[in-house]
Amino acid sequence: HGDCNVPRGWKGNKQLGHWVGTQRSEYHSLKRGQPSSMVEERIGKLESIGFQWRLRSRTCSGLAPSCSERRNGRPYWWW
Repeated sequence: HGDCNVPRGWKGNKQLGHWVGTQRSEYHSLKRGQPSSMVEERIGKLESIGFQWRLRSRTCSGLAPSCSERRNGRPYWWW
């Protein structure tokens, strides 16, 4: 993919897209005080390589849907 801005539904590598989606989901659960497998050490390691917890307007060369697209009421970066 070339960077850490992989969208959850990335068709170029579904396993990678699923993995980054899980990391983001666990991170957000931790920040909301909900049960999570995310730990500070992993947060630090991911952030040290430029991992993005939320994708904003990036479209990954057209592979990700636009920011306005939603699935089940959630923006695309949440899928």
